[in-house]
Amino acid sequence: MKVDGVAPIGMGASEVSARSIYGVRSWRAAVLCFCALVSAVLIVTSLSLGYHLSRPVPFYDQWEFVRRINDIQAGRFGFADLVAQHNEHRIATARAVFLLDLWLADGTGYLSIAVLYLALVL
Repeated sequence: MKVDGVAPIGMGASEVSARSIYGVRSWRAAVLCFCALVSAVLIVTSLSLGYHLSRPVPFYDQWEFVRRINDIQAGRFGFADLVAQHNEHRIATARAVFLLDLWLADGTGYLSIAVLYLALVL
């Protein structure tokens, strides 16, 4: 801003008038609001698609778990089975979620979907 017709040190008169005309602060606020709006649209769209398109059907590693349901129901599924190797990796976390889904949600698969969204939020 000019004070008594004099521009601040380091700023020419044209820079001062350009700043006040275009409003740098309002431009930044507009960009921030636009980014927030786009983020909100993406979040709502993702949640909506996840809700409408998710199906509680076993998928990849869950099929291995389906084969073990009889052992689980008979009480023959222990910690060693939970951390056992599956192909080239261990899926202890996924198996724990599948077990919780079996016990808390009767194996519907909806708990797995809820855990997925919780992991996205965190």
